[in-house]
Amino acid sequence: MIQDSDDSGTLSESTDYTDPDSHLEAYQATSNGSTCPQVQVQVLTTKYSRPAPIIAYFDTRAHSSMMNPKVLPLESWKEERNEFLAADGKIFVTNLISKHKIGIQFFPSFSLRTHVIGTPLPDKDILIGWDIYSQSRPIRILPTGIRF
Repeated sequence: MIQDSDDSGTLSESTDYTDPDSHLEAYQATSNGSTCPQVQVQVLTTKYSRPAPIIAYFDTRAHSSMMNPKVLPLESWKEERNEFLAADGKIFVTNLISKHKIGIQFFPSFSLRTHVIGTPLPDKDILIGWDIYSQSRPIRILPTGIRF
């Protein structure tokens, strides 16, 4: 499910935090001058399923959250066409969405259930867009990490 990628970018780590239950370390991948904050989260396919660790990339410029279909079992997806207008003016089309809401556990005491769009994301597990970030009001993205 989660695989290390051979990336030419750099990875920096921030570990300045006081309470591990309310603060996650943020890592920042840098490639070709662009940055994307990322943290490890847990994904639950059902309410009582065992959590699976994945890496979440936060991009508040993205309208909708998207997940690599390889992260969830094939039977977790259904076909549904979604069209988006990309920043470069081109149409971006996806054809999958999760059948049921999946759980994304950001912290041991905070998780969120939502549908996600499925699309192949090169070297990424899940992209957290504005839709999920705006639902998770207690989460704050700081230079040192993610706080709850």
